[in-house]
Amino acid sequence: MNEPQKLDFLTAAKAIEQGKNLHEVAGLSRDFIRLLYATAVGQYESGQYIDALESLHQLTVLDNRNADNWALLGNCLLRMGMFAEAVTAWRVALSAAPSFATAATVTRTAVALKNKEASAEGLIVARLHRKTPEQFAEYEALLDSWNLMASAVGD
Repeated sequence: MNEPQKLDFLTAAKAIEQGKNLHEVAGLSRDFIRLLYATAVGQYESGQYIDALESLHQLTVLDNRNADNWALLGNCLLRMGMFAEAVTAWRVALSAAPSFATAATVTRTAVALKNKEASAEGLIVARLHRKTPEQFAEYEALLDSWNLMASAVGD
């Protein structure tokens, strides 16, 4: 195992630009990242959203391409009433690992916020990843809600 090291801002920025995760560059083990994620899950599930938010911010910086980190961050932000921020976190999760469930969540929340761009993005991904009859039906309902929102909001 690598010995953890300190990173200066320029080294960190360059690593991110090269597509590396900071935990790798800093020499932090995957076990450490798993422990931090398990801690965040425990905090979230016990309603300690501010503590979970702190752990999740660390995780999204250290392991910025992990969709689970971003999805849990979105869920935490939702619980805290930070809806627009939750949509942003879910959109990052969606770009890291597209799935119907995340796309549907993005679409539903973004429609409620009248965010045409985010909800349209969610719809596109949901359409591509729908597989079951239930998902096809849910997609149609999402599309209907998007059309209602879009016509009410206008351009």
